[in-house]
Amino acid sequence: AIPLTIMPIAICGVAEVPSFAAIPLDHIISIRDHRQPAPDLRAFKTTPAIHSFVFDDTGDSTNGRAPSEEAIQRLLSIYAETTPESAILFHCHAGVSRSSAAAFIWLVRHGVSYAAAYAHVVAIRGPFVAPNQLMVKWADQIMGHDGQMSAFLSAELGRRAPERDEYFARSGG
Repeated sequence: AIPLTIMPIAICGVAEVPSFAAIPLDHIISIRDHRQPAPDLRAFKTTPAIHSFVFDDTGDSTNGRAPSEEAIQRLLSIYAETTPESAILFHCHAGVSRSSAAAFIWLVRHGVSYAAAYAHVVAIRGPFVAPNQLMVKWADQIMGHDGQMSAFLSAELGRRAPERDEYFARSGG
């Protein structure tokens, strides 16, 4: 397995993207919903490859604005061109669901165990993360994990629900 210390990734919400402008990034995985404009990247000192996706944060695959299998295939094709040393910023609207799913998938794609990948995402972003399960389901199928990745995430989200609830109760969120 690849040591997580050499994986320079960040996860954030769209409002936080400008705070990463001074950090040299290789890629930005930008996931926004259909109502949201692209983030302003003019302040960035480097020119990272920007990969834009537009789909809503839903787990309902019948919703026309849901993450699609084709979008996740495209995401995985981008990941195939990265290395564990690539500096990547993952962002979505709030940095909770779609971006954390994209980061989780990237880590697994680069050989990190499900448990270590999920723990790393939580360590980066916080206990409130809840990776989009439909994105993970599509990645699980495409990557040939036979439902194991989805089952792990579902169980982990269920196990961590009290911790997330406690976090939101303390933070007033």
